[in-house]
Amino acid sequence: MSSTKRYLFFWLLLLISSAAAGVNFNHCLDDIRSGKFGIDGLLDNDGHPIPNDKNASDATAVTLDLCYRACGRGSEPFSFPAFAQESSAWLVPWLALLSQLPFGANDLFENANYIIMAVGSPTLIIYSLALSAINTRWIGRLFDTAKRYPNRNYTARAFNALQHCCFYLDPSDDVLASIIVLPQNDAWWEGLVKALEARRLGWTISAFFNLTWVLIAFILTIIDALNSPSQDSNASGQSIGLLWLWLYPVVVGWIVLSPECDRRWLESQLLRAGSKAVIASDTPEQLDKCPPNKHPITLCKPSTSCWKFPNDNIYCTLPIFDFARVYWLNQVVLDYFQSYHSVAEKAHARGLVGGNGAIDDKHRSGTKDAIVSLCYRETPLDYQGDSVWCRVLKASIAALVVQWGTTASGFVVIYFTPTKGLGCRSLCFLLYGLVSTVAWWCMVVSAWLAQRSSTWPGPRPAVEIAMKTLPGIPLPVIPMPAPHLPSDPPLTYPSSPTTLSSESCLASETVRVNGSTALPNHDDGLAVWSRCFSRAGKTLAFLNALFLFGFCLAQLGNGFSNCWCNSSYIGLRSHAYMAFVIPDNDFASLRTAWGGAIFLGIAISSLFAVLIIFAKKTRYPD
Repeated sequence: MSSTKRYLFFWLLLLISSAAAGVNFNHCLDDIRSGKFGIDGLLDNDGHPIPNDKNASDATAVTLDLCYRACGRGSEPFSFPAFAQESSAWLVPWLALLSQLPFGANDLFENANYIIMAVGSPTLIIYSLALSAINTRWIGRLFDTAKRYPNRNYTARAFNALQHCCFYLDPSDDVLASIIVLPQNDAWWEGLVKALEARRLGWTISAFFNLTWVLIAFILTIIDALNSPSQDSNASGQSIGLLWLWLYPVVVGWIVLSPECDRRWLESQLLRAGSKAVIASDTPEQLDKCPPNKHPITLCKPSTSCWKFPNDNIYCTLPIFDFARVYWLNQVVLDYFQSYHSVAEKAHARGLVGGNGAIDDKHRSGTKDAIVSLCYRETPLDYQGDSVWCRVLKASIAALVVQWGTTASGFVVIYFTPTKGLGCRSLCFLLYGLVSTVAWWCMVVSAWLAQRSSTWPGPRPAVEIAMKTLPGIPLPVIPMPAPHLPSDPPLTYPSSPTTLSSESCLASETVRVNGSTALPNHDDGLAVWSRCFSRAGKTLAFLNALFLFGFCLAQLGNGFSNCWCNSSYIGLRSHAYMAFVIPDNDFASLRTAWGGAIFLGIAISSLFAVLIIFAKKTRYPD
C-alpha cells in the first residue's frame, strides 16, 4: 500500500472509530452534574476546583481522569449534517478560490503539483509572489536610472513580462548591439511587448465575483461565530477559515501581476517576434534578418547543453517557481543593462538625444563593429539599486510575516478557547506552519546552491562593476563586457547556444578582461545538493498538503472531539482538564481573543495585497 493510501486510510479509520465510539459529552455532563461521580475532579473553566459549598451542578469542567471515567476515551460520533454545514461555511469557499490561481502549464500533472505545493507551503508561493512584485519594481527603477533612449520603456516592460519564464539573450555581440542601437528594432521591441501583454487577463468578472463572495461568506460566518462563541464548532471552523486566509492576498496578487504560464505560447511569440528582428552587417546601411538560431530572446530548454541548469525548477513557467529564476533574471537583466547604459551614455555625451528622448536614425546605424563598440565602456558603472540579496531578503520577510500571521490568527482562536492551552488542534496549526516554512527554506536553499554550482551558466565576459547597496548587504558585482575594438581579434561568442559543445561553453564563461582570470569554479556537489533540497522541499509540501486536508476534516468531523484533545493535555500535562461549557462571564474575554486574532489575520493579509498592488503600479521610464 502506498504512503498516500495509508494516509487516507488512517484518516478514514479515525472518522469511523469516532463514530463507533459514540461519546456523547452532553449526556456525560448531565451524569457528572447529577453527582454520579462525586465532587472530586470538578473544576471551573480556569481549572480551579469548585468550592465545597457549591453543588456538582455548578461544575463547568472536569479533570482529565474524571473525563475518562465519565465519558470514556473515544471521540464524539461523526455527524454528516454538522460536518456539511461547517465545511461549507469555513472550508469549501477557500477550496473554490484555489481555482483563481494562475494555471497554464501544458501538463495536467504540473498544474496539480502546483496546487499541492501552494497548499502545502503557502510560504513558498507568497515568497514567489513577493519576489515577482519586487522584481517588477526593480526592473522599472533600474532602467529609470539610465538616460533616455528610444526603446527604454519597451525594454523594461519586456523583461518584466518575461520574468515568469527562463529566457536568455543571444550571446552574440552583434545581436545584442543591434537590438539596442538599430532603430529598425524599435518596432520589434514594441511588437514583442504588445504580444506578451495582450494575454494578461487581470481582473475579470468571474474573478471579481468569486473573490467578493468568498469575502462576504467569510465576514458573515465571522459575525455569526462572534455572536455565539459557546458553540465548539465556531471555534474549530473559525480557526480553519483564518488558517486559509493567506490564499486571499495571493489570489489578488497574482491577478494583479497576471503572469503568463503557457510555455508553448511564449515560445511561439518569441519565435514570431525574433523573425522580425534585424542585425547589423559588415557593410554600412546593410541589415540582415536574424537567422533562426540567433533570435534575440529565446526560452531556455533542458535539452540545450549550454543552458543546462543544475535544477529543473528554473524551467517551470508556473508562478510558484519564480523563486528559482531570481538569480538568473538578475544576471540576464544586468548583462543587458550595462550594454544599454553604455549606449545611452555615449549618445547623450555626443549630444545626439533630444529632450524628449528622440534621436535621429542616422546616428543609430553603422557597421557591426561600430555599433558593437558602443555597448562597451572602460570605466566601472556605479549606480544605486537593490542587490539580488536585498530583494530576496524583502520577499522572505513578507512570506514569513504573511504565513505566520495567518497561522497565528487561527492558532490564537483555538488556543484561547476553553480549555486554554496547547492541544491537538493548536499543535496541528503550528506543525502546518512549521513544515510550510521548512519546505520554503529547502526550495530557497536549492535555488541558491544551483546558482553557486559550477554548472550554472556564467555571465558574459566581464569586468567587475560596483553597485551601491543598502547598509549591511554584501556588495555584489555585475558583469560588464570588456571593450572590443575593430583592431582586436574577433570575439569568440558562438553563433547559437544550441550548437555549442561543452568545451566552448566553458571557454566562453571563463574569458575575462585580461584573458587569464576565470570565474570562481565550485564543486559539482552543489548541483547534487541543490536537487536534494528541491526534492525534500517538494516532498514536505506534498505531505503538508495532505496533513492540512486531513486535520481540517478531522477537526470539522469531530475527530479531535475527545477528552485527551479537548483537555489540552499536550500543553497542560498533569494539569489538563476539559471544559464542557463556556459561562457567560467568559464570553467577553473569549470575544476579545477571537477579535484580536481576526484583526491580525485580516490586517496582515490586506497589507500584503495592498503592497503587491502598489508594486504593480510601478511607472516604467519613458
